[in-house]
Amino acid sequence: MKNIYIQDIKESENVDGVFLVDSAHFRYTKANKAYLKLALADNSGQIESVMWDETIEKNPDSRDLKAGDFIDVSGRAAVNRFSNQVEIVLNQIRIVSPDDLDIVDFLPTTTQDIDGLKKELSDAIDQVSDGHLKKLVDKVFSDPDLMKAYCLAPAAKNYHHGYLGGLLELLQRLTETQRVSGGVFAHQPRSVGDGDGQVLENFAGGSSGR
Repeated sequence: MKNIYIQDIKESENVDGVFLVDSAHFRYTKANKAYLKLALADNSGQIESVMWDETIEKNPDSRDLKAGDFIDVSGRAAVNRFSNQVEIVLNQIRIVSPDDLDIVDFLPTTTQDIDGLKKELSDAIDQVSDGHLKKLVDKVFSDPDLMKAYCLAPAAKNYHHGYLGGLLELLQRLTETQRVSGGVFAHQPRSVGDGDGQVLENFAGGSSGR
């Protein structure tokens, strides 16, 4: 379980925890000494970090870092005298496997209750009245691994709902809109199941990717 979040880091505090590498670059001082400049992230924000040349030599993992890596770090928070922002001065870096981590701790996530959204999705599936469509959505969402991935997927990359759980949140909103518009505007009212079916049919294949 993640023990420290970026939003809670204060000046002069020791920092020991796992973060996602958003960017990693080697730079050089005026004296031509290398230092490592990092942007670290979790689901609460981002923070700049630095490792100086004498420390780099003691941390072989520091030379292999790239964006997307997860690292266990040890350091101290200090105010950068140029940016006047708190950063982490790193003493130790160790690349760790993501297998034992909860990705929700490190990426922007819906503020809604994912379990509640899943329950609404299950209720919508139960109300689908078209037999062929019901078989389709049951097959898609009965796979536990696919269901887990679907519920954490963003709805898009850039334009909207671009965070974990975004696709599930968007589906819930569209399903609710379909219920309302179907009951108020339709010339020939259909059942809630029919309306939900239209939305589910569109989303059984995943997000639009925009």
